[in-house]
Amino acid sequence: MSKRKIYSCLSIAAIAFATIIMTATESHSISFFDKLLSKENETSEVKKQNVKEEMTKYDNWNLSCLKSVKTGQKQCRIFQQVTSGKNKNTVLGVSFIAARGKTVSAMRVIAPLGVNLISRLGMNIDNSKAVKIPFQLCRPVGCIVLVNIQDVFIKKLKSGNIMHITYQGMGAKNVQKIDVPLKGFSKALEALEKEHGIKNPS
Repeated sequence: MSKRKIYSCLSIAAIAFATIIMTATESHSISFFDKLLSKENETSEVKKQNVKEEMTKYDNWNLSCLKSVKTGQKQCRIFQQVTSGKNKNTVLGVSFIAARGKTVSAMRVIAPLGVNLISRLGMNIDNSKAVKIPFQLCRPVGCIVLVNIQDVFIKKLKSGNIMHITYQGMGAKNVQKIDVPLKGFSKALEALEKEHGIKNPS
């Protein structure tokens, strides 16, 4: 069997395994808010839940809040979608979420379908050492990495210029390197914390 076929078989097996494992725990890892904002069901779910989306742009970052028409309560996130080419195809999505009254505690990265799950996703800020993070599961919207983050990482994001993301497609030489500009991140984070009533902002 050729190396290409071996990689293909392993990737398919990894996707199946990740889907089985994460389906049982997905509700604890991915917020309902993030599900609402997935491209695959954004419009229908927002209408179904009777909520209104409010969007504010901070340079490269966006603050998106879903506001309940009935209660007025908001659930917010900050995110950036990186596009490429003349058609502006989305090649990466990055979002940060926080529970009400608490600091930002989770980052979600969505890479396109077809990534090599075994190679994992690489991440570093500016010239810092890159770390490898496993993919948790794949959905029609893409393959997802969920990361619990600490204050030290938030500080690096606020003081940094570029977050570098790498992932491998099918084939050893098919490595994608995506730059995520951090301009506007601090202001977007401050706005998110204000919306969520965070008493001790990062």
